[in-house]
Amino acid sequence: MAGTSESYRFPRGDTPHQWKLGTWAEATVPKLKDIASHYGHYITYGELAEHLFETTGVRTDQRLDFWIKDVLGMVLDYCDAMNYPALPALVVQKKSGMVGPGFSAWLPKIGMSATQEPRVLEGVAAEERLKCYKRFGADVPPDAKAKPTREYEALLDKEDRAAGRGTPQPEAMCPTCFRVLPLSGQCDECD
Repeated sequence: MAGTSESYRFPRGDTPHQWKLGTWAEATVPKLKDIASHYGHYITYGELAEHLFETTGVRTDQRLDFWIKDVLGMVLDYCDAMNYPALPALVVQKKSGMVGPGFSAWLPKIGMSATQEPRVLEGVAAEERLKCYKRFGADVPPDAKAKPTREYEALLDKEDRAAGRGTPQPEAMCPTCFRVLPLSGQCDECD
């Protein structure tokens, strides 16, 4: 099987549903490794589903949210067993750019409590994406920092503007003593 280790076996179960999930999980790993080899790239749930249907020839009429979390859960287990960063952090929702709620299963694997708090999940996902890029050969700038997806960043900016939390303005400083100026604009120390 290309892209996964022979020492790891995805669960196969006796039901056709379990067989599909294992087949899709096996096909997910090489796709996500390929995405991770390009700095800043990620894929939507829908794009991944289409790739899995095309690659494996195995399809379903079931809604995506009914089965994709199980596939990505298997991939999270694989990443944990192989000591990889969380490849499913590269799979995001189309409109929000956020990982799905199933990503919280990764948190206990890295010593955190599971949560559905979006800012926590997205912070961890951003860190894991950066680790994936570094691990799987992307040309990562030396000063690269974990950052949210473009879609999630735009969502945060929109929320901040709606809450009146625009970009903070730097405080005015006294050019002589470099203390923050009071609202009067006159330095109390230097005048």
